[in-house]
This record gives sequence, C-alpha cells and structure tokens, in this order.
Amino acid sequence: MPGLTLVHRTDAPVDTGSVRASLATTQSTDASPDLSHDLLYTSRHTVLAVSYYSKYPWRCIETERFQIVLEGHIYNLESPADESLTEVADQIFRRSSSQSYLSSWLPTVDGEFVLWIRSRESGRMVLLNDVLGRLPLYAHTGCSPLGETVVSRSVQTVAHWIEAHRPDRQAMAETLLFGYPLSSRTLFEGIRCVAPATAILPCDHTVTSVMDPLQRSRSSLQRTLNANAHLLSDRFRRACERRAAVGERSILGLSGGLDSRAVLAGLYRSSGADSLHAATFVRSDGSDTEDATYAESLAGLFEVPWSFFPITSPSVDFQETLLKMKGGLNGLEYSFMVDFLRRVRLQFGPDAILFTGDGGDKTIPDLRPAFPLSDAATFLDHVLRRQGQMPLKTAAAVVGIRKTDLAEAILSRVTTYTASTWEDRYAEFVLRERSLSGFFEGEDRNRHFLWHTAPFYAWPVVSLSLKIPPSQKSHDRLYNSFLQALAPETCSVPRSNRASAKPGSIPYRLIVRGRRMMHRFPRLHDRLRILLGQHEPTRVDSALASRIRVHTNDISGIGACLSASAIKQVLSGERPSTRRGVYSLLTLTSFLKTCISR
Repeated sequence: MPGLTLVHRTDAPVDTGSVRASLATTQSTDASPDLSHDLLYTSRHTVLAVSYYSKYPWRCIETERFQIVLEGHIYNLESPADESLTEVADQIFRRSSSQSYLSSWLPTVDGEFVLWIRSRESGRMVLLNDVLGRLPLYAHTGCSPLGETVVSRSVQTVAHWIEAHRPDRQAMAETLLFGYPLSSRTLFEGIRCVAPATAILPCDHTVTSVMDPLQRSRSSLQRTLNANAHLLSDRFRRACERRAAVGERSILGLSGGLDSRAVLAGLYRSSGADSLHAATFVRSDGSDTEDATYAESLAGLFEVPWSFFPITSPSVDFQETLLKMKGGLNGLEYSFMVDFLRRVRLQFGPDAILFTGDGGDKTIPDLRPAFPLSDAATFLDHVLRRQGQMPLKTAAAVVGIRKTDLAEAILSRVTTYTASTWEDRYAEFVLRERSLSGFFEGEDRNRHFLWHTAPFYAWPVVSLSLKIPPSQKSHDRLYNSFLQALAPETCSVPRSNRASAKPGSIPYRLIVRGRRMMHRFPRLHDRLRILLGQHEPTRVDSALASRIRVHTNDISGIGACLSASAIKQVLSGERPSTRRGVYSLLTLTSFLKTCISR
C-alpha cells in the first residue's frame, strides 16, 4: 500500500533492514508496478518510511526547527504551503495542549492526508490524520515489552512487523454479517484502524482523539430547503475545483446514478471539459448496462470524452491481488475493480486523479429508517435486514461464537454513538460503519493504482450536511434541489434503477415515496423484491463454493478460527446466506490461508 509507515521503540533499537522487509509485503506488481520504498527519517529508536509510485502525492519539508512529511493533499492550504504547515507545527509543539489547537485547526481543513511532524529541538513527534480519516491508518501501540508503536497505511506491514498471526474472531463475524468489521477492528488481532481526527504521539505511546467528526450538530432550522441546497452546491463545486487543481487530468468514474452525475456537473462547472474524462465499466454479467447507457448520455450532455470498459469475470489472480493490497478489508467480491483500475491507469497514467461519487448517498439523503425503532431488538433486526448479508445465527455458527454474544457486541458498539434515538443511531451506523469502516477501504484500494478522491466527503460538504434537518433530506427533496442548484441539466437524464424516471420529475417522486412507504413494511418489501427479481441471490455459485472448500481443506488450523461443518452447511444451502455473504466467506478463508500458513 502506498503511504507512510512509522516504527518507534522506547526500549530497543529499530533495525532498518527489518523495516524494509515489512514494507516489501506491500509490493504488488499488478497494482503498482513501480512501487518504491524510502526511509525518510532514521534514528536509533525511530524509522519513518514512505511507499510510493510515480506521482503518488507526498512531500517532505525541512526547516531549522521541524521535519514535516505530508501524505495526500490539503486542498485549502494557504500559499506558500510550506509556511502554512510550518506554522501548524509551531502551534502544535509550542502550546501546552496540542489537542486544543488541533481541535480548532482540523475543522478548517479540507483534505485527505496523513501528517507527520518532528521537532528537532525536543525530538517529539506527532502523526495526525484528517478529520474523516480518509486515508486508513493501522496501528499497534505500546503493548509490547519493547515499548513499541507501529503505524502504517498498510495493515500487512504492521502485521508483518509484529508477527501477527492470530485473526480477530469478532471482526470475522462482523465481516460475514456486513462485509466489513465494525469500529476500529481489522482481521488481525491486536491491530486497529486509527479513528478519524486522531493524533498519535509515538514517544508517549498515546493515541488521542482530537474530535468526533460525526457528533450531532444543531440543525440549520433557520435556513430554507432552497437556501441549504444552494449553499451545499457552492461548497460542493468548490470541493471539486480544489481537487481538480492538484492534477493535470481528472478521470470520473461515471454511472447512471445521482452521485457521479453531481461530480460530473461540479467538475465541469469548476474546470470545464478540457482536462476531464469520464469512464464507465460494465461487468461480464451485464448488470451495469443501464448505467453505461445513462453515463454515456450524461457525458454527451456536458461534451466530456467518455470511455467504456467491459470488465472480465473476477479471476483468481485479481482476487489474490486485492487480498494482498487490503489484507481482507476490501471483500473479494470487488476484485473485478482490479481489472478496471489497472486499465484506467494504463490508459491515463498514474498522474491522473480518479473522481467518484462515493458518499453522495450518505451525505445528502435522510438515512433514518422509514418507521420508528422502539428498542435495541428492533434496531438490531432492522440493521441486519437493511445492512446485513448473512443471518446473525449463520455468522455466529461459522465463526464459532454464541449468537447472543455477537448481538451484544454490535449493540455495545452502537450505544457509544452520539445519537440518542434508535432511528438516529441507525443513520449514524450507516455513516460510521458502512462508510468510514467499510467503503473507505474500497476507495483506498483505488489508491494503489492512482490518486482517488470523492468531493462528497470534503469536510466543508459533510459538516454542512450534518446540520441540515432530516425533514429537508427526506424523499430526495434536498438532493433534487441540490442538483437543480448545481446544474439543472443533470436532471434531464433518467436515473438508473428508477424505472427510467428523471430526477425531480413527478414519476420519480412517486417512485421515491413508494419505495419509502414499502420500507415501512419490511416483510412485504422483501416479498416484493423477490417477485421483481431485485433481491440478493441466495443460490451459491458452484465455482465460488469450490474455491471455499479448497481453502477450508488447505487450512490445517481452521477449527481454531472457523467451523468447517458450518461452512459446509452454508455452501450446501442448509444455512441461509446471500451471495455477498458467501463472497465474504471466500474473503475470510483466503485471508486465513495466507495468515495462518505464514
């Protein structure tokens, strides 16, 4: 994985050769054929390194007082940028409480970054990520007799360094349930994903939360829907402009949905079509054909060049590449993206910036359920029905833990949220878990090939969205007004999966309201989806099942991690699961085969 790695030991030296060996675990010639590793700072007890390919964004700043390394981009730094970051470093180390300064500085920053700063005078260091944690970081902190802190953008690098071979069973169960572990868990026991807006002080072995970006804010009741939509479109357009400015060409992953067409309009309005190119893929099963049709129409509407990429069926090679890149944190169901990303990189080069509409379906709509959730049991049933991919009983049996323990762990996590009602906790679950813990890993997969960004996750956009009342977001009211304020012509092309209805039209509004109404009756909604052929397939693909059986037979110690008999029941259909759930089972068995056999 491209990015920074920091190893610090208080009570023992750090061997640079061992650091290089751990960095080599990130090597993937298929994803980043020119991936290199440099040691940026070395001392007896500390090594800071960077893994990068040509054009991957990182920079060093050396002054008399500080050493500064920035991975990624801070898009709104005042010019000159070096002086701005030096001032930040000065404030951090000059103040008695760096947390108070960072809690006021971070919310003013629009960026996707990891920042390392070292004071030459005191030798103290700080490692800081952005307010949403857009670049996933993984850490093992202060648990060893050596007083060790290891932080890296690659979970495999951390695992190799600390010789982590034990999988996290709770994380595996949650991966089966949702496709990703909840909270800060990874599939490696003892390795955690660093929370957003976190400062790590290696010399003290402390990990400090600077702020909670998703803490509930007072809604902007004083502004009308139209006023909020215009303000949101202004911030979004500015986010597109800032991100396009750091690269020579912008490549937009364009579909027929609302989110990517909004990015298309935002980029076009900010920088025009000269440096913009749209790209759309269609999988081998043809499931994206409608998306491609509407994407081509949208690109033509803005006179933006458009490329079509037919994607082959996911191969074992693609799956192994994805597993090596993300250590099981991006499900092998998405291995087809390796083909798409590799071809985009080959056609446009590693200096292109890949834009997507990720986050639009999380920041703009009302994420609350369509009906009240009265208690914890109702919440759990709803979150498993809407976000789950495998029954709780099945996941617990496969991992070999009690169903009640698994349920209690999920509810224990949810009750730490800032929201107080179960409806708001569900919306927070979608943001915290599905986006920050799940989808951010998918975006990071893309960065193995070329820089990826998503303007909907720009903090100025997210922070405003959190303040807009849910009543204005419901039934796509805010989204329709937002598109009208951004570029009305985007509504002239139908939205895919909406019966060819144009956004904002009367048929579209009726469809949205009808679907919302159906969600109030979950069992009826599920039956209707089955009748319409829109439900998640439950039949297990024979080739997929065969690969899982091979892995199960090859893993000598599988009984300590997964139940072979329960896996057999899932593959035979005796225990229910969706296709996505079975793919997560493939991800776990592939991970264990690699993890246990090392």
